[in-house]
Amino acid sequence: MLESPFRLNPPNGDEPKAEMPIHKWPLIKASSVTPKAVSWLWYPYVPSGKLTLLTGDPEMGKSWIICAIAAAVTTGKPLPGASGRLPPQNVLMMSGEDGLEDTIVPRLTAMGADLDRVVIPKGVFTLDQAGVRSMHEAMKRVSATVVFIDPVQLFFGAKRDMNKANDVREMMAGLHEAAEACGCAVIVVRHKRKAAAGNALHAGMGSMDFTAAVRSELHVYKTKQGVRIFEQIKCNLAPHGASMAYAIVDGVLEWGDFLEKNAAPPPPVTSVDHAKKWLEEFLRGGGKPMVEVQAAAAQAGHSPATLVRAKMQICRSEKHKEGWWWVLNSQKALEQAELQTPGPKIEVEGPDTPIISTAPPAPETDIEALERFARAKMRATTR
Repeated sequence: MLESPFRLNPPNGDEPKAEMPIHKWPLIKASSVTPKAVSWLWYPYVPSGKLTLLTGDPEMGKSWIICAIAAAVTTGKPLPGASGRLPPQNVLMMSGEDGLEDTIVPRLTAMGADLDRVVIPKGVFTLDQAGVRSMHEAMKRVSATVVFIDPVQLFFGAKRDMNKANDVREMMAGLHEAAEACGCAVIVVRHKRKAAAGNALHAGMGSMDFTAAVRSELHVYKTKQGVRIFEQIKCNLAPHGASMAYAIVDGVLEWGDFLEKNAAPPPPVTSVDHAKKWLEEFLRGGGKPMVEVQAAAAQAGHSPATLVRAKMQICRSEKHKEGWWWVLNSQKALEQAELQTPGPKIEVEGPDTPIISTAPPAPETDIEALERFARAKMRATTR
């Protein structure tokens, strides 16, 4: 008969020592487990009932991104890549850096969030065992679909070390248990470390166990050309999602197109770009009164601030008897081109046949322009 591995056998016939205590594990058969599909808040970036990590440098727009997600969830609007509207849901937003009155609420308002569905705990508390239990109770009370923790280091607590795997695992295990119990997505925001890491999975502050504990990690950064990129660098539950460009325009985060793998990211098409295109079409036939342009732009869905920014890039204002008009800058260039006459022809000697070219006319001075205008007016009056 085999000796129990939990009994210390005495050497040389000495008195037997006390047996080590045996802890009975709860055991189940795999055949008794009913498989279930993964639920998603935003496929394949944010799974429901799981933890997601959002990592990036300061000023990359991490808080803007969670406000954009909150706006979509509370109004039922689809996030990029999703189709169809969903029932509006509640969110729990734990923010320790940004002010409620001057930052968070104005951003949510600008992005069209339903503020009655955004619940924000007052103050910052530690996510120790008691803190996680309190968070779990709050999730149940408000029926939260997603919880944002921004940034995690402010909720970690002074008695624990973000660089120690055991401390990180303890907190993340509690968050995962709460998320799974409520079927709620939990998005944890953290900053990147100061020293650049060759592997994006090692770029975040604290222990590697932050990345190990989550099922999805999202990374935001800026290219050399200044384009902001949203990229998924870890996903255990589905194929990695495509990267996206994004921009912050007029207090609103706007998503760009999905990027092909290894493709150079183009700048995202923003609301200002849409307004510029609309202005070019609306003013193609010539300038129009400013009030008429503003009224038509509002009817087309362009905000006053966006319209002004677009106008500054491609239009100018002109004073008319009826008031101010907006005219395309390209229209002025076209009018000047029509007024110019062809320059003298110059023959260039070549090896075979002479080449005829047209020299550009000399730029017209102000005096010459006035004289030309006076001559045209005299001809019109003498007819």
